[in-house]
Amino acid sequence: MNDEDPERLADQRDREADELARRSEKLGQEVEAVRQDWKQKRASEGVPGAVPESREEQEGGDHEEEPA
Repeated sequence: MNDEDPERLADQRDREADELARRSEKLGQEVEAVRQDWKQKRASEGVPGAVPESREEQEGGDHEEEPA
């Protein structure tokens, strides 16, 4: 049997859940910042290798994610 106090375990899990939620939010913000940066680079002709968006992407059409 586990001798852990259920209330202490619940508090620990709550703290862990809060930390995961905070990290998830931070990651989401970082992803959005990178997306915006890449979008700006693609719009600039002065950035080598930043291929402009295709017409389909500009119109919001479906496109497949490139494999990592």
